[in-house]
Amino acid sequence: MEIDELIKESMDVISKVKKGVINPRGNEYIRRLRNKAVKYMVKASSTGWRRNMRS
Repeated sequence: MEIDELIKESMDVISKVKKGVINPRGNEYIRRLRNKAVKYMVKASSTGWRRNMRS
């Protein structure tokens, strides 16, 4: 469930950046979201998430 929330937050931030509401340079909130996303991607690749989804 936490991954779904992360994706939703990321999409909200991306839309705000596109609108010009948030400046992405030096933004600590965006940096933390990116670090969380990377952590989940590493975990998914190490557990063979993609291989399990194809089976």
